[in-house]
Amino acid sequence: MKDKTIQSIEQLEHEYRPYGSAERFHEETNIYKKGKTTPLSSWPQAWRTIYTKGYPRLDSIKLTKKFSPKIKTSFDEVLNKRKSRRDFKDKLLLTRDLSTLLYYSGGVKSMTNDNWDTSRRFYPSGGARYPLEIYIVLFNKTELEKGIYHYNVRHHSLEILKKGNYLSELQKGLDPPWLKDANMAILVTSVFGRNQVKYGDRGYRLILAESGHLAQNIYLVSEALHLGCCGLGGYIDYAINELLDIDGVNESVIYALVVGSPKR
Repeated sequence: MKDKTIQSIEQLEHEYRPYGSAERFHEETNIYKKGKTTPLSSWPQAWRTIYTKGYPRLDSIKLTKKFSPKIKTSFDEVLNKRKSRRDFKDKLLLTRDLSTLLYYSGGVKSMTNDNWDTSRRFYPSGGARYPLEIYIVLFNKTELEKGIYHYNVRHHSLEILKKGNYLSELQKGLDPPWLKDANMAILVTSVFGRNQVKYGDRGYRLILAESGHLAQNIYLVSEALHLGCCGLGGYIDYAINELLDIDGVNESVIYALVVGSPKR
Protein backbone atom coordinates (compact mmCIF):
# COMPACT_ATOMS: atom_id res chain seq x y z
CA MET A 1 0.00 0.00 0.00
CA LYS A 2 1.27 3.44 -0.89
CA ASP A 3 2.09 5.87 1.85
CA LYS A 4 -0.95 8.06 2.64
CA THR A 5 1.07 11.24 2.05
CA ILE A 6 2.11 10.06 -1.42
CA GLN A 7 -1.50 9.09 -2.18
CA SER A 8 -2.80 12.51 -1.12
CA ILE A 9 -0.20 14.32 -3.26
CA GLU A 10 -1.11 12.21 -6.30
CA GLN A 11 -4.79 12.91 -5.69
CA LEU A 12 -4.15 16.65 -5.51
CA GLU A 13 -2.07 16.53 -8.69
CA HIS A 14 -4.92 14.76 -10.47
CA GLU A 15 -7.66 17.04 -9.17
CA TYR A 16 -5.81 20.30 -9.84
CA ARG A 17 -3.90 19.28 -12.95
CA PRO A 18 -3.99 22.13 -15.51
CA TYR A 19 -6.22 21.56 -18.49
CA GLY A 20 -6.89 23.26 -21.79
CA SER A 21 -4.62 25.84 -23.39
CA ALA A 22 -2.29 26.10 -20.37
CA GLU A 23 -1.55 22.39 -20.48
CA ARG A 24 -1.09 22.42 -24.24
CA PHE A 25 1.22 25.42 -24.05
CA HIS A 26 3.39 23.77 -21.41
CA GLU A 27 3.56 20.52 -23.32
CA GLU A 28 4.28 22.11 -26.69
CA THR A 29 7.09 24.28 -25.34
CA ASN A 30 8.90 21.47 -23.53
CA ILE A 31 12.49 20.74 -24.53
CA TYR A 32 13.04 17.00 -25.00
CA LYS A 33 16.64 16.93 -26.18
CA LYS A 34 19.66 19.18 -26.18
CA GLY A 35 20.17 21.20 -29.31
CA LYS A 36 23.45 22.21 -30.84
CA THR A 37 24.92 25.44 -29.56
CA THR A 38 25.35 28.01 -32.31
CA PRO A 39 28.75 29.70 -31.95
CA LEU A 40 28.63 33.46 -31.52
CA SER A 41 30.48 33.97 -34.80
CA SER A 42 27.61 32.24 -36.65
CA TRP A 43 24.75 34.18 -35.08
CA PRO A 44 22.48 35.93 -37.62
CA GLN A 45 22.20 39.69 -37.28
CA ALA A 46 18.69 39.40 -35.82
CA TRP A 47 20.19 37.54 -32.83
CA ARG A 48 22.87 40.17 -32.30
CA THR A 49 20.80 43.31 -32.59
CA ILE A 50 19.14 44.74 -29.48
CA TYR A 51 15.92 46.37 -30.60
CA THR A 52 14.06 49.08 -28.72
CA LYS A 53 10.91 51.04 -29.28
CA GLY A 54 10.70 54.80 -29.62
CA TYR A 55 8.26 57.52 -30.63
CA PRO A 56 10.56 60.03 -32.38
CA ARG A 57 7.71 62.24 -33.58
CA LEU A 58 6.37 62.80 -30.09
CA ASP A 59 7.58 65.23 -27.46
CA SER A 60 9.71 63.72 -24.73
CA ILE A 61 11.03 64.59 -21.29
CA LYS A 62 14.68 63.90 -20.55
CA LEU A 63 14.95 62.33 -17.12
CA THR A 64 17.67 63.29 -14.68
CA LYS A 65 20.50 60.99 -13.69
CA LYS A 66 20.96 62.85 -10.43
CA PHE A 67 19.31 60.00 -8.64
CA SER A 68 17.56 60.05 -5.30
CA PRO A 69 19.88 59.59 -2.29
CA LYS A 70 17.25 57.27 -0.84
CA ILE A 71 18.47 54.58 -3.27
CA LYS A 72 21.44 54.05 -0.95
CA THR A 73 19.21 52.25 1.55
CA SER A 74 20.93 48.99 2.56
CA PHE A 75 20.09 45.95 0.45
CA ASP A 76 19.33 43.95 3.58
CA GLU A 77 16.77 46.52 4.69
CA VAL A 78 15.13 46.63 1.25
CA LEU A 79 14.83 42.83 1.05
CA ASN A 80 13.32 42.58 4.50
CA LYS A 81 10.82 45.38 3.99
CA ARG A 82 9.74 44.45 0.47
CA LYS A 83 6.09 43.49 0.19
CA SER A 84 3.01 44.28 -1.86
CA ARG A 85 1.52 47.52 -0.58
CA ARG A 86 -2.07 48.56 -1.21
CA ASP A 87 -2.63 51.42 1.24
CA PHE A 88 -1.49 54.76 -0.15
CA LYS A 89 -1.46 58.31 1.16
CA ASP A 90 -1.81 61.68 -0.53
CA LYS A 91 1.81 62.59 -1.31
CA LEU A 92 3.55 64.07 -4.35
CA LEU A 93 5.57 61.69 -6.55
CA LEU A 94 8.85 63.46 -7.29
CA THR A 95 10.24 63.32 -10.81
CA ARG A 96 13.69 62.47 -9.42
CA ASP A 97 12.25 59.45 -7.64
CA LEU A 98 10.44 58.39 -10.81
CA SER A 99 13.68 58.73 -12.80
CA THR A 100 15.53 56.68 -10.19
CA LEU A 101 12.85 53.99 -10.22
CA LEU A 102 12.83 53.62 -14.00
CA TYR A 103 16.60 53.67 -14.37
CA TYR A 104 17.49 51.12 -11.69
CA SER A 105 14.56 48.88 -12.61
CA GLY A 106 14.79 48.78 -16.39
CA GLY A 107 17.52 51.17 -17.51
CA VAL A 108 20.87 50.57 -19.21
CA LYS A 109 23.71 49.90 -16.78
CA SER A 110 26.60 49.26 -19.18
CA MET A 111 27.71 49.38 -22.80
CA THR A 112 31.00 48.77 -24.61
CA ASN A 113 32.43 51.43 -26.94
CA ASP A 114 29.02 53.06 -27.43
CA ASN A 115 27.84 49.92 -29.23
CA TRP A 116 24.15 49.61 -28.38
CA ASP A 117 24.16 45.89 -29.16
CA THR A 118 26.49 45.35 -26.20
CA SER A 119 24.17 47.20 -23.79
CA ARG A 120 23.01 45.45 -20.65
CA ARG A 121 20.31 46.28 -18.12
CA PHE A 122 19.65 45.70 -14.43
CA TYR A 123 17.71 42.47 -15.03
CA PRO A 124 18.54 39.27 -16.97
CA SER A 125 17.09 38.69 -20.42
CA GLY A 126 17.24 35.42 -22.34
CA GLY A 127 19.89 35.85 -25.02
CA ALA A 128 19.95 39.61 -24.27
CA ARG A 129 16.90 39.98 -26.52
CA TYR A 130 15.18 42.52 -24.22
CA PRO A 131 11.62 42.19 -25.55
CA LEU A 132 10.05 44.23 -22.73
CA GLU A 133 8.79 47.81 -22.97
CA ILE A 134 7.71 50.04 -20.07
CA TYR A 135 4.78 52.44 -20.11
CA ILE A 136 3.54 54.54 -17.21
CA VAL A 137 0.21 56.18 -16.50
CA LEU A 138 0.49 59.16 -14.15
CA PHE A 139 -2.87 60.06 -12.65
CA ASN A 140 -2.48 61.41 -9.12
CA LYS A 141 -0.16 63.88 -7.33
CA THR A 142 2.92 63.86 -9.56
CA GLU A 143 5.41 66.60 -10.46
CA LEU A 144 5.10 65.61 -14.10
CA GLU A 145 1.88 66.32 -15.97
CA LYS A 146 -0.73 63.59 -15.81
CA GLY A 147 -0.81 61.37 -18.85
CA ILE A 148 0.46 58.22 -20.55
CA TYR A 149 4.19 57.89 -21.23
CA HIS A 150 6.59 55.43 -22.81
CA TYR A 151 9.99 54.91 -21.23
CA ASN A 152 12.66 55.29 -23.90
CA VAL A 153 15.45 53.15 -22.50
CA ARG A 154 18.03 54.38 -25.02
CA HIS A 155 17.75 57.98 -23.92
CA HIS A 156 16.42 57.57 -20.36
CA SER A 157 13.48 59.74 -21.27
CA LEU A 158 9.69 59.68 -21.16
CA GLU A 159 7.88 60.00 -24.47
CA ILE A 160 4.51 61.70 -24.09
CA LEU A 161 1.83 59.52 -25.67
CA LYS A 162 -1.23 61.29 -24.26
CA LYS A 163 -1.66 64.20 -21.86
CA GLY A 164 -4.50 64.28 -19.37
CA ASN A 165 -5.98 62.20 -16.59
CA TYR A 166 -6.61 58.72 -17.96
CA LEU A 167 -7.52 57.10 -14.64
CA SER A 168 -11.06 56.26 -15.75
CA GLU A 169 -9.78 54.69 -18.98
CA LEU A 170 -7.15 52.76 -17.00
CA GLN A 171 -9.85 51.48 -14.67
CA LYS A 172 -11.58 49.77 -17.60
CA GLY A 173 -8.70 47.33 -17.64
CA LEU A 174 -7.15 47.61 -14.18
CA ASP A 175 -9.38 48.41 -11.24
CA PRO A 176 -8.41 47.40 -7.71
CA PRO A 177 -10.45 49.51 -5.28
CA TRP A 178 -7.36 51.37 -4.03
CA LEU A 179 -5.96 52.28 -7.49
CA LYS A 180 -7.11 55.91 -7.35
CA ASP A 181 -5.10 56.50 -4.14
CA ALA A 182 -1.77 55.61 -5.82
CA ASN A 183 0.33 57.89 -8.02
CA MET A 184 0.76 55.79 -11.13
CA ALA A 185 0.54 52.48 -12.92
CA ILE A 186 3.50 50.80 -14.63
CA LEU A 187 2.44 48.69 -17.59
CA VAL A 188 4.99 46.21 -18.95
CA THR A 189 4.52 44.95 -22.49
CA SER A 190 6.42 42.51 -24.66
CA VAL A 191 7.37 42.82 -28.32
CA PHE A 192 7.33 39.06 -28.79
CA GLY A 193 9.24 38.83 -32.05
CA ARG A 194 12.46 40.15 -30.50
CA ASN A 195 12.74 37.01 -28.42
CA GLN A 196 10.95 34.46 -30.57
CA VAL A 197 13.11 35.15 -33.62
CA LYS A 198 15.76 33.23 -31.69
CA TYR A 199 13.86 30.96 -29.32
CA GLY A 200 10.57 30.28 -31.11
CA ASP A 201 7.62 29.24 -28.94
CA ARG A 202 9.95 28.44 -26.05
CA GLY A 203 10.75 32.13 -26.00
CA TYR A 204 7.35 32.91 -24.54
CA ARG A 205 8.40 31.19 -21.32
CA LEU A 206 11.55 33.32 -21.24
CA ILE A 207 9.51 36.48 -21.77
CA LEU A 208 7.26 35.71 -18.80
CA ALA A 209 10.26 34.92 -16.61
CA GLU A 210 11.91 38.16 -17.72
CA SER A 211 8.86 40.22 -16.80
CA GLY A 212 9.14 38.75 -13.30
CA HIS A 213 12.81 39.78 -13.10
CA LEU A 214 11.91 43.34 -14.09
CA ALA A 215 8.92 43.47 -11.73
CA GLN A 216 11.07 42.40 -8.77
CA ASN A 217 13.46 45.24 -9.58
CA ILE A 218 10.51 47.64 -9.55
CA TYR A 219 9.46 46.27 -6.17
CA LEU A 220 12.93 46.55 -4.63
CA VAL A 221 13.75 49.99 -6.02
CA SER A 222 10.31 51.24 -4.95
CA GLU A 223 11.01 50.02 -1.44
CA ALA A 224 14.40 51.75 -1.40
CA LEU A 225 12.66 54.99 -2.44
CA HIS A 226 10.05 54.59 0.31
CA LEU A 227 7.39 53.99 -2.32
CA GLY A 228 4.77 51.26 -2.25
CA CYS A 229 4.40 48.80 -5.12
CA CYS A 230 1.86 46.11 -5.93
CA GLY A 231 1.93 43.79 -8.93
CA LEU A 232 -1.39 42.79 -10.47
CA GLY A 233 -2.33 39.93 -12.75
CA GLY A 234 -6.07 40.57 -12.97
CA TYR A 235 -6.17 43.11 -15.76
CA ILE A 236 -8.25 43.14 -18.95
CA ASP A 237 -5.66 42.68 -21.68
CA TYR A 238 -7.51 44.23 -24.59
CA ALA A 239 -8.48 47.31 -22.56
CA ILE A 240 -4.87 47.99 -21.53
CA ASN A 241 -3.62 47.36 -25.07
CA GLU A 242 -6.23 49.78 -26.41
CA LEU A 243 -5.19 52.41 -23.86
CA LEU A 244 -1.57 52.09 -25.00
CA ASP A 245 -2.54 51.88 -28.69
CA ILE A 246 -0.78 48.55 -29.26
CA ASP A 247 -2.18 45.65 -31.27
CA GLY A 248 -2.15 42.89 -28.63
CA VAL A 249 -0.53 40.48 -31.11
CA ASN A 250 2.95 41.72 -31.97
CA GLU A 251 3.04 43.66 -28.70
CA SER A 252 0.84 43.12 -25.67
CA VAL A 253 0.69 43.91 -21.97
CA ILE A 254 2.03 41.07 -19.81
CA TYR A 255 2.42 42.71 -16.39
CA ALA A 256 0.89 45.60 -14.45
CA LEU A 257 2.09 47.28 -11.28
CA VAL A 258 0.74 50.14 -9.19
CA VAL A 259 3.08 52.53 -7.35
CA GLY A 260 2.35 55.21 -4.75
CA SER A 261 3.35 56.63 -1.39
CA PRO A 262 2.48 53.97 1.20
CA LYS A 263 0.88 54.39 4.58
CA ARG A 264 3.54 52.83 6.80
